[in-house]
Amino acid sequence: MYKVKVSVPATSINLGPGLHVLGLALSLQTTVDFQIRSDDELRISVSGEAKDHIPANFDNPALRAAMRVFQRFERAPFGLQMSIYNAIPVNVGFGLRTALIVGGLVAANNLIDAGLPRDELMQMALQFGLAQPRVVTTILGGLSICGDPDTKDLFYHNFEVMPLRVVAVLPKLANFHETTRTLPNQIDLNNAIFNIGRMPLLTEALCYG
Repeated sequence: MYKVKVSVPATSINLGPGLHVLGLALSLQTTVDFQIRSDDELRISVSGEAKDHIPANFDNPALRAAMRVFQRFERAPFGLQMSIYNAIPVNVGFGLRTALIVGGLVAANNLIDAGLPRDELMQMALQFGLAQPRVVTTILGGLSICGDPDTKDLFYHNFEVMPLRVVAVLPKLANFHETTRTLPNQIDLNNAIFNIGRMPLLTEALCYG
């Protein structure tokens, strides 16, 4: 195949009682475009939201992911033009890095006609240290729930959701990832029961309104 274009959604895995277990795909997208060049050069262009935060070199997450596919099958184009257009905000928990990595994996898979199935692409994405609910939701869209997000074993279910209008309020947090690490590792029993009881209600609401 001479050219491929992949559009990958933003995701949220910060969904109340479904924190880091539920994942919801959003309409904001990153587009990864691969085109085989007639020479042996690698060209990378990045445009859109947060373009200064996306490397246009060998540290680019989409390129690094694509190289995993090329190396696995020992097939790669001699020259490659990679174009990224991003509409996902950075450092707000919408999974920009995951979108880039998944976009690179899927684009490379299609470009060389590798035929990797979705679950195999998910496993390759997890090797980059990504959150399982985010990876699953990025690839499948809709709403996903993961049984054990801390393992490399895939155990998930994907739901179709009704059309929703999501309003995202994006605070300016200089140290977003550091802030998320301050969440407590344990909560008391009453809070746990409260959240478990709301989990099916939240899932039902997202699926059926």
